[in-house]
Amino acid sequence: MGAGTGGWGRGAKGSARGAWRPALTIAAVVLLGAALFYAARGRWLVACALVLAALVPIGARLPRGRRGWFAVAAIVMAIGATLVFALGVDLYLHHRFADTGGYNIWGYRGRSVGDKQPGERRLVLLGGSVGFGYGVRAAETIPYYLEQRLNQPAASRRTTVVNLAWNSEGAYSFPFTLRDYDWLDYDAAILYSGYNDLFFNNQSFRRESAVFRVTGYLPILPIIPLRGWLHLENLSDTSREGRVVFHGTAGDRYAADAAEMALRIQHALERQLQAMSPDEKGPKRDAIRFEHWEYYLGSLQRAIDYALERHKTVFVVSEPFKNEVQTDQQRAVRQMLAQRYPGNPRVRYLSMETAVDLSDRTLCYDGLHLTAEGNARVADRLAAGLAPLLAQMP
Repeated sequence: MGAGTGGWGRGAKGSARGAWRPALTIAAVVLLGAALFYAARGRWLVACALVLAALVPIGARLPRGRRGWFAVAAIVMAIGATLVFALGVDLYLHHRFADTGGYNIWGYRGRSVGDKQPGERRLVLLGGSVGFGYGVRAAETIPYYLEQRLNQPAASRRTTVVNLAWNSEGAYSFPFTLRDYDWLDYDAAILYSGYNDLFFNNQSFRRESAVFRVTGYLPILPIIPLRGWLHLENLSDTSREGRVVFHGTAGDRYAADAAEMALRIQHALERQLQAMSPDEKGPKRDAIRFEHWEYYLGSLQRAIDYALERHKTVFVVSEPFKNEVQTDQQRAVRQMLAQRYPGNPRVRYLSMETAVDLSDRTLCYDGLHLTAEGNARVADRLAAGLAPLLAQMP
C-alpha cells in the first residue's frame, strides 16, 4: 500500500511537471520571438534582456540534476555578456570621440604609438587643457604640430610626440603620469604648465580610475555626456563668443540608454578594482599646504627628479603669459631650476611667454584656450627652441 501510494505520489508530481512543460516551451518561444522582433527594430538592449529572460523557462525544462549546472553556466554567460557589452560600448565611444575631444584606449590623445622603433626619438608632452587641445581636433594640437615641425625633411632622425596632457591637470599630476607611461620608453618629457597652477591643484584624472591603475586601459564612458553623445556632431565647434558648444541632431534614445547601462557596469567594476589597485590616488586636498609657489615647484621637482633617475631629459616650458601673476610664477620656476639643477644639460627651460597674443580671438578663442592657428604658432616657437637641444641628445 505504501509502495503504491509512493509511486502514485511520484507519478502525480511527474504529471504536474509534465503539464507545465508546454507552458514553459511557449514562454521560451514567445520571449525569443520578442527578442528577434526588437532586434530587427534596432532595440538590441531590449532584445538582449529578452534572450536572458528566455533562459529561465529553458532551464526549468531540464532534468533536476542538470539544472544546477545550467544555472551556473547561465550566470557565467550573463556576467561575460555584461562585461563584453560594457567594453563594446566603451570601445565604440573611444573611436567616436578620438578626434574631437576624447582619448585612445591607453588614455592619451591621438593615435596609439605602439612600440618604439629603432632610431626613433620619443617625446611626451604633459600639461593641462591647453596642451591637450581643448576645443580643437586631435590634428590641431600643440603636440601634433610639434611632431610635424620636428620631422622636417632635414631632420636627422624621426621624432614622435605623444600628447599626455589632460584638461584641468597641473604639475601635481606630472610624476604620476610619467610613471604610468614609462612603458612608452620616452627619451624626454615636456612639462608644459602655468595656468592650472596659479591656484591649488591636485587633479590627476587617470589616477581616479582603478581600471587604468590596474590594467593601463582608460575607459572613456565617465567623460561622455550620456544623454547627448549621439547628438554631438563635433565636440570642438565654437560659438561666435568663443565658447565650446555642442550641436544636436536626431538621436537614438535606446543607444543612450545602453551607454548609461554600460557606465553603471563600469562604476561597479571600478569599485571592485579599488581593492586590487596597488597605488593610492594621492594625498587629500586638505592634507597639503599651499604657500605661494612652493606646492607647484615641489610638484615640478618630483617630476624632474623622477625623469632624471631614469636618464630622461626634461624640458620645462611655460605657457603664453596671461598676467603679472604668471610672470612671478615662472620667475620662481627659473630660480628653482638654477638652484636645484645648476648646469644640468638634461634640464632645460623654454618660455612661450610671447608666442601668442591671448587677446587675439583668431589665436585664442576664449582668452585661454588656443585655436588651431594659435597652437601652430606655439609649436613653431617650441620646435625652434627644442631642435638644437634635441640635436645634443644621444
